[in-house]
Amino acid sequence: MIKFAVLLMMISASAHAEVYKCTDAKEGGVKFQRNPCSSDPESHPMELRKASPSTLEKIKREALRQQIADEKWREENRKEEKHQAELNAISARAMADEQWLEYIHQQRVESAEREARWAHEDYCRTRTRINPSDGC
Repeated sequence: MIKFAVLLMMISASAHAEVYKCTDAKEGGVKFQRNPCSSDPESHPMELRKASPSTLEKIKREALRQQIADEKWREENRKEEKHQAELNAISARAMADEQWLEYIHQQRVESAEREARWAHEDYCRTRTRINPSDGC
């Protein structure tokens, strides 16, 4: 619709310019251009009429409506991106917290193992003093 609106505005602004309607052989799409079609050397310019003021007004309203819709879409997209970034940040914090808790747990395990080793060594030293032939 926007392409159509732009085309009509171009036509109304420069009614004296020649416009050629060409069909793309590869994709089958229609293109409007100022030069004759390369696929059809016999092509003739389109007969253009000047757009009426009411048509121009409709085109302007449609372009404005489309612009507003595009801005709303961009705003929604920005909100969604912000929301996703917040979710990613929460997830990263949770992962960091989990890693920190795992680190603390590992430190406690290592500390408990160290204390158990020291207690065993103290026990062995005490037993050796009492009974030197006892191999702890």
